[in-house]
Amino acid sequence: MQELRQTLGISFKDLELGVFQKMQETFCEVICQVLAELDEAIFENREKGRYEVKDIRSGCVATLMGDVRYRRRYYLDKEKGKYVCLLDEALGIEVGRVSPGLALAAAMQAVLGPSYRAAKESLKRLYGHQVVSHEAIRQLILRLGELIDKEEEEKREKAQGTKKVPVLFVEADGYWCSMQRERKKSRETKMVVSHEGWRARAPGSNEYELLNKTHYLDLDSKDFWEEASRHLCSRYDIDENVMVVINGDRASWIRAGVDYFPKAIYQVDRFHVKRDLRRLLCETGELGVCLGAFDRNDIDALLRGLAGARRKMEGNIDDLARLAAIDDLAGSIKKMPEAYIDYRVRLKGLGYDTNEMRGMGSAESNVDKFSNRLKKRGQSWGVAGLKAMTCSLIKYFEGKLDRYSQHVSRVHELLDSTKITKKASAV
Repeated sequence: MQELRQTLGISFKDLELGVFQKMQETFCEVICQVLAELDEAIFENREKGRYEVKDIRSGCVATLMGDVRYRRRYYLDKEKGKYVCLLDEALGIEVGRVSPGLALAAAMQAVLGPSYRAAKESLKRLYGHQVVSHEAIRQLILRLGELIDKEEEEKREKAQGTKKVPVLFVEADGYWCSMQRERKKSRETKMVVSHEGWRARAPGSNEYELLNKTHYLDLDSKDFWEEASRHLCSRYDIDENVMVVINGDRASWIRAGVDYFPKAIYQVDRFHVKRDLRRLLCETGELGVCLGAFDRNDIDALLRGLAGARRKMEGNIDDLARLAAIDDLAGSIKKMPEAYIDYRVRLKGLGYDTNEMRGMGSAESNVDKFSNRLKKRGQSWGVAGLKAMTCSLIKYFEGKLDRYSQHVSRVHELLDSTKITKKASAV
């Protein structure tokens, strides 16, 4: 076998990379030939009285398979009095820019990877050469974020959603990100995940996914729910016939959401409550009592269990913090007991069919998807960068990132490291 390997003188890795690189070269050559033929066809079929050939000019577009360099005719448009490359106009080519395919690949790597540099290296390993710089990827995400934010802001301004649903589910949570060059070292990003219910991932499956899930994140609005409610109203026709169910932890900003809809109820996230009970009542005989009462939606029994646990811990100086936390939880339950009852019980009492409804609590898992890219790897952000990456992540998780990346493949000047160095020096 060793002799055979020496005779061949090549490994499969060498073969794979060699063939791939040859395909890259062939791709660029074929694209150039096709562009030349199309340019010739345009020359023959143009309005000859309107378009006069003035020059032959070179162009370059960065693609997934390498830079495509080609030549095409440069015309004077006598009617409008301006110069134009008809080939570029006809095909929608933005010369010197990143192709939509490469823009999408770079955006995907940026939102999934730990950093822009890692995204650059990942593309370099895949294609065998540096296809785009980390600064180009960063600028791509910034432009992507601007485009998404502008479109979403226009939708919120109109707030003319037409879709009707009997119940709209809204789950809220927040997370903190480290900031750089900011007065505050960290900033909270507030998020809502809205959906219309649940459906099986596959026929007969026991796993479920959220139906028509959307995200809204905000890190600089003075009134979060003002903007979040407009986000929902830009998609749905929310009137007094639509029940909005808001689920979240005991944060006051989450509870405030019920005031922004004609008909809404708030539920304290049941996962968080059970977690708090286990943390506060561990090693007490009241833990099982309280968990059972909570599962049965028996608020009186839950309060009695908390009071019993508190009496057992009184007098122990080591339990002062736990005692204060128990008092806080009990006070919250007394203040809004209905929020600690499963929303399905409450909706059923109002005449809703709850057979297809499941327990809520997806906000935290969705927060983890965002925080994994934004905070769990030691990142720190500027406001613009954080906002842009957040917008990009939203469209990625909604499966819409490709549509936006096609519109922001315009980073030619950033591919030139000399220009980047000059700009940095000027700054």
